Amino acid sequence: VTANQYDENMKLMFTTYVNFSGNIIEKPSELYAQILYMASSEVQSARIECKDVLIKLSALSHKLLANDQNRPLSAIVTEYESDKFFGKNSFIR
Repeated sequence: VTANQYDENMKLMFTTYVNFSGNIIEKPSELYAQILYMASSEVQSARIECKDVLIKLSALSHKLLANDQNRPLSAIVTEYESDKFFGKNSFIR
């Protein structure tokens, strides 16, 4: 990092701190709403990722237990992701 980039980063950081401090004093409710919205988005993303892992593990377990060599694993995963089974993108359980 050059000295010029360091100075630019320090100015940006200072401006960010000033804006953040001003918003905490003047509009705390908006800041809380932003924080809650961002946290909610992260939780939803984590739920989908966890569900994806569980779907794939379930499909793999099905493939191993059913001993069905004719049906590819990707087809089972697609079926499990559908609304008929787990509804990966539509249901929260």
